[in-house]
Amino acid sequence: MFDYWKARRNINKRITEVEQRLHRRVDVVSAEMVGYVASQDAFEANSLRASLKLLETERLITLANEYDVEVPPMDDIHWTLDQSILKQYLTEKGKRLVVRRIRDKRFAFFSRWGPIIAILISLLSLVISLWKR
Repeated sequence: MFDYWKARRNINKRITEVEQRLHRRVDVVSAEMVGYVASQDAFEANSLRASLKLLETERLITLANEYDVEVPPMDDIHWTLDQSILKQYLTEKGKRLVVRRIRDKRFAFFSRWGPIIAILISLLSLVISLWKR
């Protein structure tokens, strides 16, 4: 779990560095090279953003497998192909669907075991109060 957050933080840091480098280069380079430099840095920033989306997709798929939740099928509504890294990742609609399914699965688990745990705690407190007398 911490690896995900660390990787995400590093990618965000690299995106910020690329964007800052782009702004510095545009101010410094000649007018002929501005288009090349801007497109090169923009491509790198877009690739990093796509890597960030791919990382989030992998995390959601891992969570879906842990909770035994079905991942949406490979269609244009839930998945998109990024041309810069040539990999597919979940769209916003696909992410919402997976997160909703995971949340529903968690809710079902707690709603099933919640009353049983409450009864066990009540019985345990009754036993302790009777034992103290």
